[in-house]
Amino acid sequence: MLHRFGFCEKWIDWIRVCVFAGNLSVLVNGSPTPEISIQRGLKQGDPLAPFLFLLVVEGFSGVMRKAVESNLFKGVSIGRESVVISHLQYADDTVCIGEPSVENLWSLKAILRGFEMASGLKTWFNSF
Repeated sequence: MLHRFGFCEKWIDWIRVCVFAGNLSVLVNGSPTPEISIQRGLKQGDPLAPFLFLLVVEGFSGVMRKAVESNLFKGVSIGRESVVISHLQYADDTVCIGEPSVENLWSLKAILRGFEMASGLKTWFNSF
């Protein structure tokens, strides 16, 4: 996803080291600190977490757009120009919106399952 947003290899390598493993030294007032051993994954409260989450869910948005274009998921048309809405996202919440049909439900379930497998994030199904 970082490649798709135009980040250079050096930046991607920095993010990879921060997220997955390695040692890192930080400059404090121009002087390097002792190396910090970084373990796998981000912890709650990590300042990188919200930004990386946004990059990951951009992949979900792309899959939803493709599903609508391919008529695998039918969103809701709104406005005079019939803009099709299939999902809304704010911070770490996503609302999927579509025609009430069994076909849409199965498509959405397959999309969410694929997203879980690709991202490692878990889907929480809220029933109303």
